[in-house]
Amino acid sequence: MTIIKTLRLLQLVSYTIVASQFIFYLIILSGALRNVSITNFLEQRRAVDGLMQQRWKVVYYSCLALSTVMVAVSARQPGSWVFITSVIAMLCLVVDVVLALKGNEPINRMVNLAALTPKPPKGDFSNWEDLRVQWLRLIEIRGVITVSGLGALLVGLVWG
Repeated sequence: MTIIKTLRLLQLVSYTIVASQFIFYLIILSGALRNVSITNFLEQRRAVDGLMQQRWKVVYYSCLALSTVMVAVSARQPGSWVFITSVIAMLCLVVDVVLALKGNEPINRMVNLAALTPKPPKGDFSNWEDLRVQWLRLIEIRGVITVSGLGALLVGLVWG
C-alpha cells in the first residue's frame, strides 16, 4: 500500500510540473506572446526551445512512465477511482505528446532553421504570423487536455 501511495504522489507531482507550464500559458503567456512583435516571438521560441529539448523531455517522459506504472498497478481494481483517473490522465498526456510532436515540433524546427540564416526573415511576416497563431492554438489545446488530466488525478486523489 505504501508503494502505491508513493507512486501516486510521484505521478501527481510530475503531472503537476507538466501541467503548470500550460496553466501559465493559458493564464498569461499565450496572451503576451500574441502582443509581441513576430521577431520577438521567434527569438523567444528559439531561446526556449533549446532548453526544452534538453530538459523538458525528461520531465514529460518520466511523467508518462509514472502514469503507465500507475495504470498497470491499479489495473487490479479496474473499477477504482485510482485506475479510472490514472487511465484518463495517461491518455491526456499521450494526446498532449502526440500534438506536441505532430504540431508544435514542426513549427519549432522551422523557427530554429530560420535562425540559421545569416539574417532574420524580413519583409512578409504573414506566414510567420500564421505559424505563431497555430503554435499558440496548439499550446492552448494541449493545455486544456493536460490540465484535464491533472484534474482527473485530483479527483482520483479526493474520491479514490
